[in-house]
Amino acid sequence: GAVLTSVGKANAIPLENITEPMDFAFTGTVLRASNDRIIFADDTDGTMLFHHTDRHNLQSWDSIFVKGKMVIADVDKTRRFLPEEITVLSNGVEPPVIDASARDINNGKYNFKLTRIKGVVSSCIPDEVDHRIFWAQLKNDSGNCYVTIGKKAFSRIKPRDLIDAETEFTGLVLPIYGLRKSLGYHMGVHKASRIKIIKPPSRHPFTE
Repeated sequence: GAVLTSVGKANAIPLENITEPMDFAFTGTVLRASNDRIIFADDTDGTMLFHHTDRHNLQSWDSIFVKGKMVIADVDKTRRFLPEEITVLSNGVEPPVIDASARDINNGKYNFKLTRIKGVVSSCIPDEVDHRIFWAQLKNDSGNCYVTIGKKAFSRIKPRDLIDAETEFTGLVLPIYGLRKSLGYHMGVHKASRIKIIKPPSRHPFTE
């Protein structure tokens, strides 16, 4: 069959039509690289998640060519992109950060874009399933939104330090998934340098 060259078009193929593995070849940008997962956007703004092995040593914002197969996973009947070959075309440069409001985050206006948001944190609790992630609720003039914070980002501060503090977060806007459909959007933060307490809570003196 024909090789898929657009992530958007690949994502639009109904699951029931994927009866056998389909070849893909995409060129685009790594939005986030973690130990084993890559969030990738191609030039048509389609996005996908794929698993990889560490030998590729991919960095955020690298430009890459990736080819492989799109399949339906037996476990949960969702589409999976399985890379077979990854080539780094150029090392990435971080794009300019976009200042966003809570409303901007919630409506997906900046989905998969690097954004910055300020507000007061009203709660910060660990995820019920994945304890490596904390969910912070942030409030500002345009409403409330969620920021997920990876445990590694708490190297300098503790989750409780954020409660009632005016805080600035910088991260990628991402969909919140539940039972295979998007339930809205949140900002994902994975580095300590992406969290800045602007004004600590007044209830206790701030100590470095």
